[in-house]
Amino acid sequence: MKLRARGFDMIRWGSPLHWKDHNAKVYEWYGSFDDEWDNWSIVFFPKKFEGRATPGLTYAVDMRGRAMMHKDSSGHPDYFVSPILDTMEDLDIFIEQVLSDNYLEVHEMIKSGDLKYA
Repeated sequence: MKLRARGFDMIRWGSPLHWKDHNAKVYEWYGSFDDEWDNWSIVFFPKKFEGRATPGLTYAVDMRGRAMMHKDSSGHPDYFVSPILDTMEDLDIFIEQVLSDNYLEVHEMIKSGDLKYA
C-alpha cells in the first residue's frame, strides 16, 4: 500500500511462462522529468521476488529488495540500483540521491563491490 501511495503500479517481471511458477510481482513508477531527463522510471523488486534483472548490463544481478531507476537523456539511458531497502524512506532517499546526481551508476557500483553479478 505504501508503494501505491507513492504512485507505483504492480506489474509482472519476465515472461508469462515465468509468472506461473514464480513470484514475479514488482512495482513500477513511470513519469517524465523536466529539462535534463526525457523520462525516467523506477522499479521496486520486493524481497520475495523470484527472478533476475539486467539493469543496463550483460549479466543479471539479484534484485530482491532493491529498486532500479532508469533515466533516459536523449537516448542515452543510465541505470542505478539501490542497496537493499528496508523502509519506504530508504526508497525516497535513493530516488532523491539519483535525481540530484549524487549516486553511483550500475557499472560503478559493480567496480566498487556494492553490487555483484548473480
